[in-house]
Amino acid sequence: MKTYSRALLQEQIETKFSEGRTHNVPSKDIVQVTTPAIRNIFRQGDQGRMFAALGASRPLGARPSSLILSGKYASGFDVPLNGRPSINERIAKGQFSASAHTLPENWQDLFDALRLDLTMKKETRPTVRQFIYNMVDVPNATQLMKLSNLLPYAFEFKKNTGNGDAVPLGETRGRIEDSVEFFIKATGFTYTLLASMFDMALDMGRVNDGVSVSYNLQRDDDAIAPILNYDGYGSGGKTTAADTSGANPQEKWYITFMKAVDDMAKRKESVFGNKIQAKDLILLCSSNTARHYRHVARGFAISVDKTYPALTDITTIVEYDDDQIVFNSGKVLKFEGVGDTYAYLIKKNDLMNIYTKRGLTVEVDNTPDVLTLAQAEKAWYYSEAIYDRGIADYVQRVTLPSWY
Repeated sequence: MKTYSRALLQEQIETKFSEGRTHNVPSKDIVQVTTPAIRNIFRQGDQGRMFAALGASRPLGARPSSLILSGKYASGFDVPLNGRPSINERIAKGQFSASAHTLPENWQDLFDALRLDLTMKKETRPTVRQFIYNMVDVPNATQLMKLSNLLPYAFEFKKNTGNGDAVPLGETRGRIEDSVEFFIKATGFTYTLLASMFDMALDMGRVNDGVSVSYNLQRDDDAIAPILNYDGYGSGGKTTAADTSGANPQEKWYITFMKAVDDMAKRKESVFGNKIQAKDLILLCSSNTARHYRHVARGFAISVDKTYPALTDITTIVEYDDDQIVFNSGKVLKFEGVGDTYAYLIKKNDLMNIYTKRGLTVEVDNTPDVLTLAQAEKAWYYSEAIYDRGIADYVQRVTLPSWY
């Protein structure tokens, strides 16, 4: 049984680095650095205008086909670039400052360092949503798309004599008329006039820390909040009650989850009418619930004549707790976790998908000046669509017995 959480995944990456192993980042997951497109629009919240503006942005430098992180450098601004010293080394030597002439290659290296720094920081703070949803990249998506244009085609293989028999042709998936609308979520920051480029580089690193934390927390919330807030669990056998017959908490929990798996196996999905196979299930729960569940998952004996085998149909645990970002103004941005009263059994399916048009993107000025860069507003954004119809069919809410 595999267990995932943001903290565990972060620890795994840090362990890889400490052991001298590397972490590969495919091109699609590398942060994009582009010319300005939405930074003067996103405050107004106009999704249509922002989406239309994306076509006007231009990449600053090409994203590499992949990126290998080793953990050797804590910041992208410390990495030597293109055969030249790191940005921070050049700043320390006065080669990159408000009072020194700055060459074009220095600016290109700054953009590369920015891309690298943001990528490093978001990769070391992973999400967990990918263990529940299917992840699909659609860089050429329009703002509103029919799901039939995003799902795989349907094909049929038939015996063919080779004498002119007609070959059945692939078709788009029928019976799904739903559409998905892509959204853009953005944030911004205005740099104050700083005394030197060195101070600005430190500030950019701190800003990137904050952006990467918010980016991954928000994307998990985009995907998991619909599961927690779905209002249809009260009908159609979609909630399993807590067992009260067990002799102790372990037995009550075991019976509850055994019944939850059985309840899932009785259900059919509503689009194609297929019976749900209640195996290889995902348990979405709090870390506290996961700890209790592991006490019973391997099976146990109540007495010589009463033994419970392992619960083998639940193969993955995704721990998802509350989190928050606290602002200096006193504002608290909260991200709701699962809590300790319910858990959710999920069967991964074709009707829970996340479509990504743009991953994390940062807009910068492609004709920069040190002083204007120090005072400019920057914008970071991503664009996705979430199709979550499968929540109604493939998620079983489980009411948890008291552990004490």
